Amino acid sequence: RTESNATATHRLTSLLRLTHPPTHTRHIQHTHTHIMDTAPTAPTAPAVVVVCGDWAVGKSAVVAQAFTPARGWRAVEMQACDSALPADCPSSAVAAVVVCFSVVSPLSLTHAKEMWLPQMARRFPRSNTAAAAASASASALPVHMLLGCQTDLRTQETTLLVLDEEEPVAREMGEALARARRATRYAECSHSSEESMLEVAETLRKAIAEARVRPASSTRCVVC
Repeated sequence: RTESNATATHRLTSLLRLTHPPTHTRHIQHTHTHIMDTAPTAPTAPAVVVVCGDWAVGKSAVVAQAFTPARGWRAVEMQACDSALPADCPSSAVAAVVVCFSVVSPLSLTHAKEMWLPQMARRFPRSNTAAAAASASASALPVHMLLGCQTDLRTQETTLLVLDEEEPVAREMGEALARARRATRYAECSHSSEESMLEVAETLRKAIAEARVRPASSTRCVVC
């Protein structure tokens, strides 16, 4: 009986092998997708622009309409040549200097010529110095712009009456002064024309971009 049971068990095992073949273990290769963690791009620091000039020539309008934080600017308005910069804004951070005058104030143009342009050039010199000139790759920052403001008043009758025998400053006079003082750009604007303010901001932005890659010795005045 024991042999009979053993035989039966053997036959049953053989039958199971025939009807249920052994399952071979399959190795499944899992492909892991590695996602590179990209560090968030740091926000671009605003371009620092110093806006200066005589009192009541239109500086505040330029700051409020052209060089706004929303457009990527940090404007520092200066009322005097020796005005202190904010503590967190060293001179080396200044990307542009905009000297303003009013086209209906010939005296403000004289002050731009004799005071603002030369003093700003000394306080914020471009990299075209003896030390920087030794490097062909020295940039030409900061950009210096001469800006004629209040152009909407050039033909206003009440303004002409106030000027009396004087004439408004012609664009050609501003351009000539910019060339003589080796300003990087000359432009004009009107506080009543948002388009002209945007053009000034864009012109200065392009000038800064060019100056970052252009040797200081190759800068020249461009009128716009």
